[in-house]
Amino acid sequence: MDLRSVIIGLFITANLPIFSINEIIVAKDGSGNFSTIQEALNSIPSTNAEWKTVIVKNGVYNEQVSISCSYVALVGESRSGTHIELSLPRAVWYAAHGVNTGTGVINIAGNMHDIVIANMYVRNTFEGSEDYTEVIRTETGSTKLWFINLDVLCLWKDTFAPWGKAGGMYYVNNCNFRGSIDAFCPRGYCYAIDSRFTETKSSSPIWHEGVATEDQKLVIQGGSVHSEYNKSVKLQNSQNYAKFYYLDILLSDSIASLGTSATTNFYNVIGLAGLTWFANTLTLANRKLIDATWTFDGKWNPENVMPSVLPFVALPQPYNGRYSVAVGVTLLKWIPMRNAVSHKVYFGLTEQPALLGETTSDSINTETLEANKTYYWRVNTTTVDGEVQGPLWRFTTSDNIEPVTPSTLTLIGKNNQTIIIGNPIETFRYKMGGATQFKTTGLPTGTQTVLKTDTIEISGIPTSTGTYGFSVETTDALSNAKVTGTLVVKNVNDTVPDAPTETDYTSTRLAKFTTILDCKTMPQEPAWITKTGSVSWTAGTGYRWGSTSAYLAIKVNGCTGVDVSFTNTSTSRPIIISDGGSGNDKTAYPTQANVETVTSLVPKTTGSNDIFIKTSSSSGLLVTKITLYGISSAVSQIYFQDKLNMRIENGMLTSSELIDVYSINGLLIFPKSNKILLSKGIYVIKYQNNYSKIIIN
Repeated sequence: MDLRSVIIGLFITANLPIFSINEIIVAKDGSGNFSTIQEALNSIPSTNAEWKTVIVKNGVYNEQVSISCSYVALVGESRSGTHIELSLPRAVWYAAHGVNTGTGVINIAGNMHDIVIANMYVRNTFEGSEDYTEVIRTETGSTKLWFINLDVLCLWKDTFAPWGKAGGMYYVNNCNFRGSIDAFCPRGYCYAIDSRFTETKSSSPIWHEGVATEDQKLVIQGGSVHSEYNKSVKLQNSQNYAKFYYLDILLSDSIASLGTSATTNFYNVIGLAGLTWFANTLTLANRKLIDATWTFDGKWNPENVMPSVLPFVALPQPYNGRYSVAVGVTLLKWIPMRNAVSHKVYFGLTEQPALLGETTSDSINTETLEANKTYYWRVNTTTVDGEVQGPLWRFTTSDNIEPVTPSTLTLIGKNNQTIIIGNPIETFRYKMGGATQFKTTGLPTGTQTVLKTDTIEISGIPTSTGTYGFSVETTDALSNAKVTGTLVVKNVNDTVPDAPTETDYTSTRLAKFTTILDCKTMPQEPAWITKTGSVSWTAGTGYRWGSTSAYLAIKVNGCTGVDVSFTNTSTSRPIIISDGGSGNDKTAYPTQANVETVTSLVPKTTGSNDIFIKTSSSSGLLVTKITLYGISSAVSQIYFQDKLNMRIENGMLTSSELIDVYSINGLLIFPKSNKILLSKGIYVIKYQNNYSKIIIN
């Protein structure tokens, strides 16, 4: 008997579900069972009655997908790496086929049931004139559908359209939906938890329709709703027999009114100050009754019966952030990750819970819960390849739960350094708050990372030259922290630019170079960047544009170059960088929609100047990183520096003795001088028949 058979036997004995024996692998490079998703789905008979998992390896799949059988899980290798993208306006489809069915990028045929779509990025890339651009569409009679850990995106209408109608039941968890009018538009029962809904235009992002014969309702719990256009938009639209429940969600200040007045209930919704239309309409006692099973009128319990097809543990019960959990012993339950052998469950009153027990089941009882306490728990999965850490979850026995406090990493020392090969780095540290575990990436070989109590210490002697951008990240908190730095390791005479300076956030005009501004992780907005129009900064995201008239102004002295990392929702939407001078605009387009692209500008002058970042098309521009280069305040090693004093400040080279300065091509440009203004470049200095090279950057 081989090891795989033993593992399967373990699962059967433990009564824990396993589906690995029915896995179908899709890989574009031909390393799987199929190279296209549709080929894999076509291999499953229409009469299929046992779960099949189609695992889609990372890559961009430009194909339309149709699921015409039940008991199928379509699961990406990773949410960020597995992309299904297609340009498909409904009008074009209708002209070719004469019907509106099948117009999604992913389609589920009528009367299909028990289907999981999870862990991937799905997008309808059509961005022409206004149309219906369904991304996920299901037809009449489709039901018992799970949508987990997805990005579901388009520019226009009906992004997410599960239209099973009578009997239709849909469970949504941790998804991101983006589109315009009625972007999220289920027909049937729908329960959506911890998801994000984004309106791209100025209409309503949420829509619902029910049927007369069932108590169908749309429950949105946790997550947020907002508009990219940052205008006053309505929350919802509706059709026949619609019912809405909004629970514990955040409405951005762009959501200004309710919209259609169908049956609508609210509890603990936070929105624009001064508005009352989303005030509580439910009592706490009624709010406690609402969960997935309640939503589906007891006909379906998706958090209990979902198969173990995901590459991570999921769907915790009690759900993450639940309040008013009863005191006493409660049952912790979850959906195991694919190919799990056993689980280690950690539980306690801190964000570093202790081991509660190990089990081959998908549940375990807690210790006795006390009143008005918040409890934290995590499930680590043991597989044949090792242990996989699960996310940290929490719930409380109180009637409300405190907001998440992010973990912290506080720098002690210098995390941006330039080191001559063979020398040690200057030891630096990060003090952790609210976390006990971490990971590092990108450090050079020869360095060591040691955890001393609550402090991460980084030291050592790098063994190879190069520029090393590294990161340190906590891994066991509800909200993990991440910091970055740069170690430049070079030989004595290398012309590699030095490591960046520590970021200056307080000056009104930047004069420290090189400055690397990570717009996603920076703790605050720098005073030397001003915003005009509908452009906003959000931690974790960066600077996002809401209109074509918006722009950033970067106020600098002595800047010799700027690199900007950006994304946009369309390859036809540019970024424009300018120093305000005539004919010195740099226009660049993303190489791929929603994939980071880097572009650069060299200003015409290095004096006091402003650099502008803007766009000329619809909103969607996101700037994630800005790197600014400037005139250095340091001198490269001078071999004869023991014979004279020399310094460079804001490009002005001052020497205690007369020197000759040559271009790198050998042309004498400053004879017998001791005070010289130099622009960015490489120069040769001559003093008493001795020569040395310097860099101004």
